[in-house]
Amino acid sequence: MNLLLLLAGVRVWSGTPVDWITRVFLAVSLLSFEMQLATWTGLATLWTLVPLNAVLAAALFVWHGRQPETAGDVLGVLRPAWLPLAVLMLAVVTLNVATPLGTADPYHLQRAERIGLVGTLAYDPLVHPKSNVLGWLYELLLADVAATPVLGGSMLRLHGAVGLVFFTLTIGAVMHLLGHSSRLGWCLLLTVPAVFHQFVLVKNDLFGAMPALVVLAWLVTRVSVAPPTEIAWAMWLTGIAFGMKVSSFPLVLVAGAGIAVAHSTDGKRIGAAAVGGLVGVMAGGLLFTFVENGRMYGSSIEPIRELGNRTTTVAEASTSVVRYLVSLFDLGTLTRRWWPGRGGWGATYGLPFVWAMGVLFYARRQPDVRRTLWLAAAYGLAFAAAYPDADVAHRLVLAPGLLVIAVAAVAAQRESSVPGWMQPAGLAVAALSGIQVARSIFLYWVRA
Repeated sequence: MNLLLLLAGVRVWSGTPVDWITRVFLAVSLLSFEMQLATWTGLATLWTLVPLNAVLAAALFVWHGRQPETAGDVLGVLRPAWLPLAVLMLAVVTLNVATPLGTADPYHLQRAERIGLVGTLAYDPLVHPKSNVLGWLYELLLADVAATPVLGGSMLRLHGAVGLVFFTLTIGAVMHLLGHSSRLGWCLLLTVPAVFHQFVLVKNDLFGAMPALVVLAWLVTRVSVAPPTEIAWAMWLTGIAFGMKVSSFPLVLVAGAGIAVAHSTDGKRIGAAAVGGLVGVMAGGLLFTFVENGRMYGSSIEPIRELGNRTTTVAEASTSVVRYLVSLFDLGTLTRRWWPGRGGWGATYGLPFVWAMGVLFYARRQPDVRRTLWLAAAYGLAFAAAYPDADVAHRLVLAPGLLVIAVAAVAAQRESSVPGWMQPAGLAVAALSGIQVARSIFLYWVRA
């Protein structure tokens, strides 16, 4: 209920496509800070914050109404997407309604139920540390939605439909930053196999990838000309992504490096980046988690390190990188056979990524394409070097893969160096990937 009020207060529907996703995470950040203060002071709970947020939302609504709005071509951005969006939304709503509420990891709903029960972010001393120390921002949103009077249960059940709406806003922001809303890009991004499962199972990977994807697109197009306030904005989103899910650490590396390279002698911009990043990390909950880890377990870091799922030697890291590189093109068939016995669930980027790399090869002389390839390579390789399951779980590293597909879709339509046959090939790839998603829909239905 709190999030709905705050979203209305910031007029999430207005402005440019980049404003949409900015206002979503502004509302999320406000709720995050409120709940952290409520937990530490004991002066409020998830339910008693509702009247406060009703007043705050009204004030924000009036204030935003008085500010000059930048016109956003909503119809222009979404017009190429209406058909694939409608088909996917129908499938997601059907599965959300007709199948039991499922989770990829039980701790998501356990943490959400704990927040809903006590009304704060306080740790539960009776559960496995994983249910306490792996972040709580996404679970806070689940608990807040579930607490909505009358409609809470239904809204939680439709988590996938809500996730698809947020993902649509994210793609719109990326298209806006890239300067072109590509129908081909929409079709490809909406049929990436690793993304589809996020609409069916309760999982925070896609939600955490949304700000990361926007920041990566910004690094491709805007970092060299951005003023200090815009740099602070980008690092705020970076901090949220990292604070919510520590596995997003490569985003901090590439965003920090990109800003440092572009503005190494500009103290004002570097300072804005530091402040924005700190605010984002706090909004994402990482500092809160470190403090509470120390209070509950005697160490800020050890409870997270003890959960494992990290490479520990250079040999392990090198093998993981090789597996990840193979998995980008093997469609999930080879690495599982050659290196069995690893964890992880989900799927790969699939055919859309393979097609995209072909397009970027032809357009490799373009500066934005080169930046995209460097960013995706640095992000992916850093992640794979640390996480041994990178090859079987592209869901953990969605942002760079989606960036490659989005940039390739625009390049295929803009760059003369890309052969004309690549566009119809892209549509064929989207159709084949859509069939793969349809197969997943059928299997979810049958197994339910």
